Amino acid sequence: MKLGEKVFIIPKEGKRLRKESGQPLHEDGEFVTITPYYVRLYEDGDIEVGEKEPPEEAEPKEQREHIKKMKKDRDRKNKLKQEDEASEEDESFDEADKTSTPDSEER
Repeated sequence: MKLGEKVFIIPKEGKRLRKESGQPLHEDGEFVTITPYYVRLYEDGDIEVGEKEPPEEAEPKEQREHIKKMKKDRDRKNKLKQEDEASEEDESFDEADKTSTPDSEER
């Protein structure tokens, strides 16, 4: 294990551990970037290094945030478009009501 290396760690059976961030470490293991905190857990016998390889296409944080922003913008545009279309339909019904006359007035 080298500092900065991304590895799959698994808590030893019966251990309930927290990641360096304070969040619980999943009992089936997780990928983490090795820091002195994880080295200490390893040396104390609290974790094992698993055999899994990190995902090859792990996205950098900035890229994930950019994608999230783009999806949010797309969803907002779609919502506005739907609202505009619904508004146009309401207006067309209003115009139809204004131009039509009830049968009783024609007689």
